[in-house]
Amino acid sequence: TIASNAVGTAEIDFIKSSTATAGRLLVADGNTFGSLDNVSILTNEGGHVYTTGAGTNLGSCGTSPTLATNSNDVNGKITVGTVATSCVLNFGTTWQAAPSCTMSYNTVGRVVATATTTTTLTFTQAVDLSSAVISYHCEGFK
Repeated sequence: TIASNAVGTAEIDFIKSSTATAGRLLVADGNTFGSLDNVSILTNEGGHVYTTGAGTNLGSCGTSPTLATNSNDVNGKITVGTVATSCVLNFGTTWQAAPSCTMSYNTVGRVVATATTTTTLTFTQAVDLSSAVISYHCEGFK
């Protein structure tokens, strides 16, 4: 459902059909606000997209790994702990299907293999990933 209630403002209602979770997306003067489950989306007038969410955490990821503040099921940044060749990110909310995720690694020339399920993102590397900073971005599909 799309309703326009003022110049430059529109509201879009949406329903996540498998669980009947409803949400609302508000577009007003170049700002977009939306939420569904535990992830919220905000774009500003410059067109940048920001996401927020809760519950995402790290599983096995070396000794003393860290997850950057505001990391969520959609995107974030992981600093791998010491003595690690793999790392597991636990999603805060189960995806309907395993999401498609891309990752970037701070060391040029290293490729990180990824595997996703509806509840985890796992990446592995043949060499030690100690203290590597890895950014991730995931999107769902049906």
